[in-house]
Amino acid sequence: MGIPRKRRKSWAVGIVAGVWASTALAVLALTWIHPSALTSVSLTVSEFSFNTNSGVLLSDAYEEQLLISGIAALDVSGADVKMSIDDRPAVTVGSIKLSGDPSFSCSFYHVRSSRPELSGLSRVTISLPPVSVPGSFSIKSHGSITGRITSQPRTAAGASSRFGCTQALLNGEAFQHVDGEFSTEGGDSADFRSAPDVRIDFRGAMPAHFVDTQIPIFDEIRFSTVRPGLSTEEKTTLLPPPSGLKNEVLFEQTNYTVSLNDGDLLVIDPASTYYLKKFSVEKEGITLGLGGEVKHLGTGPGSSALHDQMPSVLDRLDTKKKIFGLVPALAALIFGILDKMGVPARKWGVPK
Repeated sequence: MGIPRKRRKSWAVGIVAGVWASTALAVLALTWIHPSALTSVSLTVSEFSFNTNSGVLLSDAYEEQLLISGIAALDVSGADVKMSIDDRPAVTVGSIKLSGDPSFSCSFYHVRSSRPELSGLSRVTISLPPVSVPGSFSIKSHGSITGRITSQPRTAAGASSRFGCTQALLNGEAFQHVDGEFSTEGGDSADFRSAPDVRIDFRGAMPAHFVDTQIPIFDEIRFSTVRPGLSTEEKTTLLPPPSGLKNEVLFEQTNYTVSLNDGDLLVIDPASTYYLKKFSVEKEGITLGLGGEVKHLGTGPGSSALHDQMPSVLDRLDTKKKIFGLVPALAALIFGILDKMGVPARKWGVPK
């Protein structure tokens, strides 16, 4: 005996309902799952903080003025260096070894600086001054930096390479300030090693557009800052981009772009090593190009209202070609099941 017609129809209805319910649940689940995704980010900011073990940053450059705050040791050497301590008469020396506590700082004028070298994993902040001019920016590092400064020949206009240091120790004795002038021919050097926390201010550096590439970034990146005061609310560091650029995030696998407003907060949590592909310091701001795989990316008007922008699994599918393509296949499966169970096609309005 075959299965009664009513039971066959009841089973068929159940199977159809089950198939469609399962499909709906699967689609819903795919919208809830947000796997890691490859991104390409383009931004213009006033300040940018990140953890890195890059080793070196920036490039060699000529500096009108270079200010280093937080020097641990400074070794000056040259053929004809004139030095004055606390306004005493200048003397000519071949070398000077200065040291100090974190308040020890030095300014150098008309010099050339080498690429700053980081010691191990460091927290680095690159920022523009409130009123920016080409070639002016600062680097702060929670981690030691070493570097070399080289004097330049005296210019036709009479500008000479010189330096001035405050709160320095010389042979273990503390002095308020130590001033020096490098030889007129140039070529003297000053090697510095910073304390664990250091700030380097570049003022009037040439070339004005500093560029560096392929810098690894570790841990979460927040494009925000907290200003001094009672409020702990984060403030965005995004700036209006220069002409021809945009503040945006491109999810490469879906070709989905998130455009950012100047007032948005942006948080990126890398899934693995992330990269600062390129950055340049310009008058309009610090332009960044970042890339790599992220596990979370949020944007919003404030730190308590960040919206997850990660594409879902469903977003990764080419909806028009794959999801819609499943519909006829699913229909064929259903009608095949009905046919096997002996339910006539005309019962479902399908022509024989």
